[in-house]
Amino acid sequence: MRMFDVQGIEITAPHRKVFEFLREPANLPRWAHAFVSAGNGHARLETPAGAVDVGLDVLANAQFRASRPTCHS
Repeated sequence: MRMFDVQGIEITAPHRKVFEFLREPANLPRWAHAFVSAGNGHARLETPAGAVDVGLDVLANAQFRASRPTCHS
């Protein structure tokens, strides 16, 4: 049984605009479809195998345009 699907796309937008969108946890369900909600340090994923609530912290620094999402249950 396949548990996940990794896909790639090309985004034709300024790096800063993309970074600002991706670093906001509330936007996670808009681009990672297993997430049905995210915000206030928590996220909920729903998959064919079931649902799970996780803690979610996003550490991001625009200077380096790097994001280190960390999930823990």
